[in-house]
Amino acid sequence: MARKPSPSPAVFIEHGGAFATVQDLGRPTLRHAGLPGGGAVDPMALRTANLLVGNPEDAAVLECALVGPKFRFDQDTDIAVTGATIVSIPGNRRLRIAAGTRLNLSHFQVGAYACVAFAGGLDVPRVLESRSTDVRLAFGGFQGRVLRAGDRLELGRAVLPAEQPALHIAPVGAADRDLPIRIVDGKDAEAVDQEWINEAFTISSKSDRVGVRLDGPKIAANARGDAPSAIVLPGTIQLPGDGVRSCCSPTHRRSAGTRRSPTWFAPICRAWRKSVRGGRCDSSASRWRKRIA
Repeated sequence: MARKPSPSPAVFIEHGGAFATVQDLGRPTLRHAGLPGGGAVDPMALRTANLLVGNPEDAAVLECALVGPKFRFDQDTDIAVTGATIVSIPGNRRLRIAAGTRLNLSHFQVGAYACVAFAGGLDVPRVLESRSTDVRLAFGGFQGRVLRAGDRLELGRAVLPAEQPALHIAPVGAADRDLPIRIVDGKDAEAVDQEWINEAFTISSKSDRVGVRLDGPKIAANARGDAPSAIVLPGTIQLPGDGVRSCCSPTHRRSAGTRRSPTWFAPICRAWRKSVRGGRCDSSASRWRKRIA
């Protein structure tokens, strides 16, 4: 009699947390088709976590925001947690988790986003070249949605043998509430009042995977307004009619019709993922500024 194949190792979600999804490096090559690039908010954290457990650096991970999920394992599994600092879970190292163990990632100490990589990666279908979840368009990842209690996530085949020595790396950059921002003037720089650039901003509680809102002094009425629609990229600062600055995150729309000045690229996203809500971003402290024609 043929033996039944053993079930694939899996992770069982017991509580979904605030916003947990399956993510990889996204779909940057499909922006021309109108799709958001998507993927992890913190690509460095995703790559690091995967490499720690022996995965390809673009393997699918569990990404969680602010309040992480609770889950258990049905088999011994190697994991790595990177990005935000989570109470009681050592970060930036490979951890051996025994079958039956329950992990609680609900207590974030510093940071907004964390990546949890599992040896073998999360085995969800590839949709349009990626396993990342786009919640707004409801596709990819695990059924195109955030994770919730009762979900079962299968794992792929682990590459590193269990007897490998423990790995640990130092975190890249210290988390801080006050972060300087490097800026690049965009094409609309001449059309807006540049005085606001010398202000400090607070990361708003309304920030999410679509955009990072920056609370601070509002822009004067004659320094903002609608502009013809144009392509925007992650890190672009938009200046909408209400005068509140918003920085494009991974799942932002491909185009926008608000003033765009300046472009702040990756550093502002780093401030959001590394800082708690309420952390400050200060462009006046920047040592590097460049003008692009």
